[in-house]
Amino acid sequence: MTNTYMIDVTDFGGGASVGTGGDDTAAFNAAFAALRTATSGTVLGGPPRTYHIGGTINATGLTNSVSTMVSFPGAQILGTTNGGTVIDALGSRWTTWVGLNVGTAPGITGRIGMQLGAAGPNMLGDCHTLSGAVFCGQWSLAPLYLFCTETSLFSGLKCYNNCTAAGAHALIVDACNHFGMRSSFVPVTAAVDTPQSYNECLFAVPDLRTMGDTPLMIVGATRRHRYDNGYAECSSSGAAVPGILLIESSGPSQMLTLDIHIERNISDHILFDAMTTGPAATTGVSINGLVVRDHGSEAKQALFARTANLPSGVHLYNSELNINPAGNAVLWDDPTAYNFDGRIATWYAPTFTAPGTIDGETDIAGVTTAV
Repeated sequence: MTNTYMIDVTDFGGGASVGTGGDDTAAFNAAFAALRTATSGTVLGGPPRTYHIGGTINATGLTNSVSTMVSFPGAQILGTTNGGTVIDALGSRWTTWVGLNVGTAPGITGRIGMQLGAAGPNMLGDCHTLSGAVFCGQWSLAPLYLFCTETSLFSGLKCYNNCTAAGAHALIVDACNHFGMRSSFVPVTAAVDTPQSYNECLFAVPDLRTMGDTPLMIVGATRRHRYDNGYAECSSSGAAVPGILLIESSGPSQMLTLDIHIERNISDHILFDAMTTGPAATTGVSINGLVVRDHGSEAKQALFARTANLPSGVHLYNSELNINPAGNAVLWDDPTAYNFDGRIATWYAPTFTAPGTIDGETDIAGVTTAV
């Protein structure tokens, strides 16, 4: 070994030539193969170079108990294949990722920057930590795609998607395999649009930006997920998109905190949608413990809106809304379609209209009322 890393990517597939302009996929895959059989506590890394990935890095199946670390501070990992996935980490557990900087080479539009989580009901993908990860490039789906990545921490996450196409998001959190995952390394046994267990994730100060579509897309029933002190925007010059798209399934979400400031070209703060096919199909949304905070949302239409897939409306229980809309935004697209139990606070009294049914407390421009 030539440096302090226990597994150095430059010791594989060409040595000193790794990270100097050629395709480094083979070197990375050989290094991850070594990590897959290493003892707990092993670190994989490499010097601060620009690495080019023409295929996909196989980071699947990292299941060493207690801990494994992947550390590339100061390095950049660029996908060089249109429609490709740069890092596939399905089925890996107990892994800490430090200093990841993943992008796409000039003129390249990949599909996914990194996919992380389980690949089926009997394959776990939990207990990850991403610290200071940056994803900046062009992907037709998302820089980061999470499928049932339970009990995980994402600290200082930055997802910037410069793809201008519809359907290009910054972060997708999926509990139903809505997009039909693909992997060249592990069998994907999760059926499409079928609910899976997806619990306990914390996103601390996430920064989510797109030039195409909704920055944050949450699919299916998640439980005990928090997005704290986040920021999301869409800088598309086309039609405005919702800041957060919640596609709910038949199993209700519980304890979902969305503390995310939304701005720029946003139509609705949160757009509620429903699964329409498969075992997760539903005609209404029920969320127990939704907390939404945004002081100065720039939503242009409604802070909460629904698609036509929700004829049964939206039911929010034990929830808290603390939002101050800017401009002409109203709270609900149709107040009669919402049933609310909890507390609503806003300083913009002219824009407040009570939902169809409400049980709890309102704080409108400093005036608190039990309802």
